[in-house]
Amino acid sequence: MQTLIESLREIIGTPDFYIEGTNSYSSSWDYGAMLEYAFCGILVCVVVISVFKLVRKAFD
Repeated sequence: MQTLIESLREIIGTPDFYIEGTNSYSSSWDYGAMLEYAFCGILVCVVVISVFKLVRKAFD
């Protein structure tokens, strides 16, 4: 049985924000990937909430 986090990772992917350089001084964070991952996560949450609202209205 899959967990919720594993299901979300199938939808939005596995986070990989750290870019390793050739030496330890040139390693950095990929802020664009962080922003994209956060936006996709919020979008997935909005879609799930909207689906549950539709289902709730259908049975009221």
